Amino acid sequence: VIDGEVISFVEEERLLRVKHANGYFPTRAINHVLQAGGLRIDDIDRLVQAWDCPAYEDGQMQAIYDEINSQYPTDDGDRAYQKRHLGQLSARSQKGIIQQNLKKYFGDLTFPPIEFVKHHLAHATMAYWQSPFDDALVLTLDGSGEWITTAWWLARGGELELLKEVHIPHSLGWFYSAFTEYLGFLTYDGEYKVMGLAAYGREDPGLRDKVAKIIWYDGQGGFASDPMLISRGQRSHSYYYPDQLIEHMGQSPRGEIEEVEDWHKNLAYEVQNHLQEIVLQMTQYWVEKTQMRNLVMAGGVGLNVKMNGHLYASGAVDDIFVHPLCADAGVSIGAALTYENAQRPL
Repeated sequence: VIDGEVISFVEEERLLRVKHANGYFPTRAINHVLQAGGLRIDDIDRLVQAWDCPAYEDGQMQAIYDEINSQYPTDDGDRAYQKRHLGQLSARSQKGIIQQNLKKYFGDLTFPPIEFVKHHLAHATMAYWQSPFDDALVLTLDGSGEWITTAWWLARGGELELLKEVHIPHSLGWFYSAFTEYLGFLTYDGEYKVMGLAAYGREDPGLRDKVAKIIWYDGQGGFASDPMLISRGQRSHSYYYPDQLIEHMGQSPRGEIEEVEDWHKNLAYEVQNHLQEIVLQMTQYWVEKTQMRNLVMAGGVGLNVKMNGHLYASGAVDDIFVHPLCADAGVSIGAALTYENAQRPL
């Protein structure tokens, strides 16, 4: 980003030809965007990451985890997950990873300072500034960004006003991902398969009742959930969803090589429908509250095109802009735009 203009963007996977490029540092992508701008790495003023990594070492995230642990039963797996995140996502750790990989690729040059911005703010900034609307509601919706899983904003005149946040362990993204693995697909990869599978399912009142007891609209523009059925407790079948979800649903999870039965299709249908209804209810609340009928959306859950279509067809809003890079790949743009704007003199 140069003076508010996006000069170049590319995902590492497009150059590496490995889907998601998991485990790879994006050196090819960095080199590509530098070449597109006619720049060297030491010409860059700042590197900006869309994650509030200082919060993982200044006590903020530890306090969030401690509060969650005091509210819900906690086992060794939960504590290990938290400890791993506190270490890996600290500013010191992330800066070390970035600097080490840049030196390995570019040599021992003078590298720009590394800055951090809040994840959902980066999502919201990118989506709003690159939308066609001057005024809009902005919804950022994903698994989690630091302790935030969903945020609503009112955007006017280039500025964002935060209306509401939903915090971990309550997450629509985690809810959908839990069922992605429960249905035999890969979390953070196969969610689109659940969305597609839902089209083959039928209404099932029994399944609908069970799904509704996992996560629900809170009547105040957000939602709440039972985390013990989504992300907490003993997890012997998956890194993500707990064994209590299996007990709650009353059927073993589908193995990756097992046939997809009608029960799986119907479950996908009810999970998809429940997601759509909660997002619609939240949207109706904030439209009524603000009288704003344009909606901008970002965050990984925004990739659910069936949800977006349902929302548009409902008539709850007049128009919707879903950023084409609404998942975390595009949040790199949001990070640079957010930081650059924050440094401009008033």
